[in-house]
Amino acid sequence: MKFYYYLRTFLFLMFFGSGTLSTYAQMTYADSVFFYSVFTLTKYSDDTLFPGNWYVHDSIQSVQSFFNNLDSSYVFSLSDLENQNTFIIDDSLTYDSLRNATYNLYPFIFNQSDPLVSIGFQLNGKTSKTYSYFYPTLDTQQNCKTAFLVLPGNGENESTNIVQGIGYHNQNCSVVNNLKSVGDVYTYIKPNQDARAFYWNNLRLNDYLYFYLNITHKNYGINYLTEIIATIKYLKSHYSKVIILGCSEGGYAGLLASMYTEPDASIISAGYTIGFDTSIYSKNILRERFDSLVDKSSMNVVKHSIDSLQTSYLFTYGNYDYLTLMQLEHDSLYTQQYLNDTTKCSFYYNYNFHSFPDCNAIDSFVNTITPRALVRFKESDTTSADSTIALINTCGKQLLKLEIRKDTTLYKTILNPSFQNYVTLKDSGMYYVRNILAIDSSYSICTDSIYFAPPPIVVTPNFINNIPLENEDLVVNNPVQNQLVIHTNKSTLLSEYELFDIMGKKLMVFDSQKADIVISVNHIPAGIYFLKVSRNQETRSYKILKL
Repeated sequence: MKFYYYLRTFLFLMFFGSGTLSTYAQMTYADSVFFYSVFTLTKYSDDTLFPGNWYVHDSIQSVQSFFNNLDSSYVFSLSDLENQNTFIIDDSLTYDSLRNATYNLYPFIFNQSDPLVSIGFQLNGKTSKTYSYFYPTLDTQQNCKTAFLVLPGNGENESTNIVQGIGYHNQNCSVVNNLKSVGDVYTYIKPNQDARAFYWNNLRLNDYLYFYLNITHKNYGINYLTEIIATIKYLKSHYSKVIILGCSEGGYAGLLASMYTEPDASIISAGYTIGFDTSIYSKNILRERFDSLVDKSSMNVVKHSIDSLQTSYLFTYGNYDYLTLMQLEHDSLYTQQYLNDTTKCSFYYNYNFHSFPDCNAIDSFVNTITPRALVRFKESDTTSADSTIALINTCGKQLLKLEIRKDTTLYKTILNPSFQNYVTLKDSGMYYVRNILAIDSSYSICTDSIYFAPPPIVVTPNFINNIPLENEDLVVNNPVQNQLVIHTNKSTLLSEYELFDIMGKKLMVFDSQKADIVISVNHIPAGIYFLKVSRNQETRSYKILKL
């Protein structure tokens, strides 16, 4: 904690200059001067002209709340990405009702009701959310749906520009409007952009954010790359075809994310070149965002990953690109020549500007992508006392077979499964769908599982046919409060005592030859219990009331 205190003090003084650092309790003069130097950018909406709840974060009120917000919002470092097996993704979208209520008041802004959605996830024990604008497909008759994830490049509030059909991403094709005729479109929102802005005095936080995150080793690019990976993992478990479209730095992030998640296809526009390996200027910019992951993702690593993945790639480069390396790619085809023996890649150059290509080029590539076999495994509404009905939905490629496993053993095999398959689960255990074989000999995975545990069989002690003990020799206090007191006049004989609840569950058992026995029952809830006493193969039962 001391390290972060001194670090914050250093960063504050660095931007504010010399002077006395005031306390963080309220907005002092020193705080205001500091904030005027770091809050300089435009927000995506002027909430003074259009009142409402536009932002996920509240306005910053003090230096302390400012740093607290940064530390709680950006939690991932490069080492977290090395723990991919710890990802836990929510199974459903969350519609941001507060922001969407405002959007719906001004339908001309987004031309889509309830567009803001989030997906919760965990990585390496850290919890976060990823945000997107969601435009569902116009083709409502789809059984096997396609999902598109659009990744914006650098610029101010570019996600809003993308869905509105303006800005440099849309110079050759109104991307979202075009794609939603084919599938559901998610436009990812970067941190500190659009609805996720950190703001004060009606201005958005500037590049100070990148500097602070680099100093704390929680780089901006690593955090939003983690969110993109989580989004793709969610989409793959809900759609039979998942296609990423990234432009500029969004294209580079899309390439990195695809190496972790293996989507069905990825379109990378003006976002990657093997020249990154030798350009000191470009590499330093990327390192600021993605830390040493840039060095770990050399052109050899990229090529090897592409060869080992099932993802299809389309790399596009437009003419008149203001980025020198991307214009060189358009003119000299360096990356295409390097990846030329990789069958997973195609290239397109017949368009202009630093942007996505024309709609026809996108559509032609999308049409070549075959849907995966998607299998969802869930419980239906039909559940009895000793069994449950599971529903297995299949979509995409025709399947030859799939297996249901209980724990580690085979439970059932389904040959030529249909679109809907019902299976009765009776035995207690964790159930999975495995060995999903398609007609083209490809295998798929199902990420869903079901844990089923039928109610335990209640074995009630046989109180009716007990053999009475002679001479009513046992006395118990009844009702019982804190202690169960038992007295018997046959203390020379070994007796076994068992206490059951009303459902027949055995709570305690003990043996004794003592005449007087005192047992604490403080931990037992109030209710009716049965005390069973056994001696010389004779038994007797007593009903006990616990107060």
